[in-house]
Amino acid sequence: MVKSHAPTNMLRFFIFVIFITSYGTRLHGQVDLKGLVLLIDFADDPMDLPVARVDSLMNGITYTEDDVPHTIRNYYMVQSRDSISLTHKIFGYYRAPETAAWYADQEWTIVYDLLTDALDSMVAQNPDFDWDQLSINDKPWAYESFLSINVVTTAWVAGSGGTHYLPDGDWVAPNGVKVRAFTSQALTSPWDPTFVRLFVIAHEIGHAAWGFPDTYDYDGSSYGTGFYSVMSGNQLAGEVEPIGGPFFVDAGWASVIDIEPNGGYTLPIDGKLVARYVNPSNPNEYFLIEACKNSTPGNAAFPVEKGLVIWHIDEDVTTFNTLENRTLSEHYAYSIEQKDGLYDLENGVNQGDAGDIYVEGSLFSSSTNPNSNWWNDEASGLNINSIEFLDDNTIRFCNGTCVASTPENNSENSFQVYDNNKGELIVQTVHAPSDNYTLEIINMLGAVLVSETFNLADHQVMNTFSFSLAGLSSDLYIVRLIGQETEFVQTKKVSLN
Repeated sequence: MVKSHAPTNMLRFFIFVIFITSYGTRLHGQVDLKGLVLLIDFADDPMDLPVARVDSLMNGITYTEDDVPHTIRNYYMVQSRDSISLTHKIFGYYRAPETAAWYADQEWTIVYDLLTDALDSMVAQNPDFDWDQLSINDKPWAYESFLSINVVTTAWVAGSGGTHYLPDGDWVAPNGVKVRAFTSQALTSPWDPTFVRLFVIAHEIGHAAWGFPDTYDYDGSSYGTGFYSVMSGNQLAGEVEPIGGPFFVDAGWASVIDIEPNGGYTLPIDGKLVARYVNPSNPNEYFLIEACKNSTPGNAAFPVEKGLVIWHIDEDVTTFNTLENRTLSEHYAYSIEQKDGLYDLENGVNQGDAGDIYVEGSLFSSSTNPNSNWWNDEASGLNINSIEFLDDNTIRFCNGTCVASTPENNSENSFQVYDNNKGELIVQTVHAPSDNYTLEIINMLGAVLVSETFNLADHQVMNTFSFSLAGLSSDLYIVRLIGQETEFVQTKKVSLN
């Protein structure tokens, strides 16, 4: 599994004061990304989808069809929590030199020839195309290559339905940038050429552009993470599944708050914040909790109106989700904790149902089934209870003992503060008992580094402050929140390790 994390010793970090709204919050401005789609047809399987229709399927925002509720651009915009707008330049059709039947009988590596032939044709026919407008993949494994290059064929041939890696240096664009990772697929179903399905290209772009791993069982004996991630789902209908908490976090589209004993936490539904509980003996094993609802684009298969999805992740597993026995030596890398304890995903019964989701009244602890133990069966101490659906499109829960209702003055849970390991300090207010606040950041020598006043009376989405830590050696700070209309003073200690 390829992981990419920003350095934690950045000299600048941002403080975000977040008042949760019905659409979550934006930690960064939306980034415009641009990729390339090459349309290829064959003498025995000529152009089936007009170029203009492919453009709408890939780049439209409100465009829909009977079996296509969301375009690729809209899907990634919503699933990235409004972090990115991914569009593609469409070129083609290019006629392959051999028939589709011939390509279907070749080894899968023949797709390399399909790609490079189409790229050569594109350059010849479009000598003035500005290759610098295409986005570059900055992941370490991508070798500064293009972010999203996609081959779309009219027929399913050898190499279709996969992400491939062109040997380093095999094809270099006129601007000197390499083509490395690319996807190959048809946009129509293998069993019905009139049925457009965008699942495959959404799934493969997840691999090629962001390195998301497969979470389905390769031999089909179990269902992996089922409908809870596009990296495993594959519904027969036109809907595309959600990205999944671990993956939109890895992509930098959401932040993580670490769960501590006896505390309350509030997550925006399908927003930019998830909760994590890490194994202190092995930081590669952890639980991740995301709040979801089935009305969000991509979540149509979510089996209840809203609730918590609890992931159990073990990044030390190298067999992905191919071992479903739920033992120390044979378990998924990415597991969904299924509240009803039936383990339908591992047993190959279904790809998700209402019994999987943690809703009001649900519990998850060392004494429930499933339990919250680590894979070595040691108790983790995670004790999820008091789940509460709040009116502001958030879900609140407790770990251990805490007050589940809206905090009053001087409550320990009126704000949360944490380092998200990306050089950012996040301060999240939760039904704070005042409108006007002063936020102070103090180092361990007592020096006030920041003193800012902000107002939440108008349900403001976000106030953003930034300051430099250049020249400072301390990694431990005090955050103090002072309510100006009430006798509300609260302090929290934050480690920026």
